[in-house]
Amino acid sequence: FAAASKIALPTDKIQGKFDGEFTVKMPLLPEMEPDTVAITGKAKITEVKSREKIGIINVQSGSVDVQLDETQAAANGELILNGVLAKIEWRKPMTPGGPATAPLSLTANLDNADRRQLGIDIEDYVAGDVPVTVSFESPEGAEPVIRVAADLTPADLSIAPLAWKKPRGSAAKLVFDVTSGTTHKTELQNFKVTGD
Repeated sequence: FAAASKIALPTDKIQGKFDGEFTVKMPLLPEMEPDTVAITGKAKITEVKSREKIGIINVQSGSVDVQLDETQAAANGELILNGVLAKIEWRKPMTPGGPATAPLSLTANLDNADRRQLGIDIEDYVAGDVPVTVSFESPEGAEPVIRVAADLTPADLSIAPLAWKKPRGSAAKLVFDVTSGTTHKTELQNFKVTGD
């Protein structure tokens, strides 16, 4: 969870059982440079859940596999969020001079019922399955950013006041960023819909 603190996750609200083995190799010198220390190993975090809701999301259960070697740190697993299955993935190169932080991503295929459970009430506009990826990133020295990308191709879209419809199978994508707002607590920025 220490790594998660660098990717905009509220680790104080998440708990789980950690079981793993790690090996630390370092030279026995009075002074050591960080790149002379090598940590390898793997672990499994089970019974992942939130102590309280994170916004409108309740992490009900899940498990995550963690692997660490001399080239990268990685975490992969599945979580149940408000009754909806989501896959979690995080990778960070461990090369000298590499990025200090790395994005974590959640992916899910959301149907109408899934969206209702997550508190996303858009049935008047969207019908059908929508693959969604949400990435969490905290750039060094900048505000955390949550980026959402949705593939609208498998869904029906309609905007009744504009008499506009998109049938299933017609390519379309939606992307936007969720950031801290000035007027409201949360704002959507860089909102863009593209398609045929």
